[in-house]
Amino acid sequence: SHTAAIRCVSISGRFLASGGTDDKFVIIDLKTRTEHTVLMNHDGTINTVAFTNSGTHLLTGSDDGAIIVTRTGNWQTEKIWKKAHG
Repeated sequence: SHTAAIRCVSISGRFLASGGTDDKFVIIDLKTRTEHTVLMNHDGTINTVAFTNSGTHLLTGSDDGAIIVTRTGNWQTEKIWKKAHG
């Protein structure tokens, strides 16, 4: 769970993703109403989380300048653009 303020949320099917000032993105399973996964791949506040239209991937953007693509089937990182913005 988050230990600081939540900055953004996105929903796709049974999952809700949230990003916050604690550098985490948290995945909640809406069907079971439980925390499914906590990922700490960023080194800064997460300002945006968005599922793809197909729901197969989650994109996150952070103050660290990175954009990360995570596959939703296994919650593994597929791509990191380290200085994508900033």
